[in-house]
Amino acid sequence: MAAWYKTLDIGAEAGAVFAAAEARRNDRLFRFALNTGHLTHLDEWLHSPFSHGSTIPLRSGMAIQADIIPLSNGPYCYSNAEDGLALADEKLRSQIASGYPRCWERIGARRNFMAEALHIRLADCVLPLSNTPAWLPPYALSADRVLIAT
Repeated sequence: MAAWYKTLDIGAEAGAVFAAAEARRNDRLFRFALNTGHLTHLDEWLHSPFSHGSTIPLRSGMAIQADIIPLSNGPYCYSNAEDGLALADEKLRSQIASGYPRCWERIGARRNFMAEALHIRLADCVLPLSNTPAWLPPYALSADRVLIAT
């Protein structure tokens, strides 16, 4: 998740984001069920530009769901991570901040949480919308423990 998030940026190619997550995956342990994310709107799944070699550029205004679903290659169990986010250029960020200040405050708090608690630094354009952004507890029932980027 950390590699995926750190690669997101307006103008980045979706294939580069996929490759960043793929580079961190231990292929002896698991593979990805589908891809590492998709576009979303009123429906959860519209299309996924996140695939090997995709040259589709990420744009301001895209609503995206991180969707990392590992499939075990052995007798292991994994929990998956899914987060909603948006990409917004400076103009769109300004519109959100002025038109929806409480929403903007929550986005800022999530960005701070990701940077300070999880050690994931985001490009300015990445607006986490999930209340648990990049949150992946190593044990599904131990919400007091979480994996962080190092």
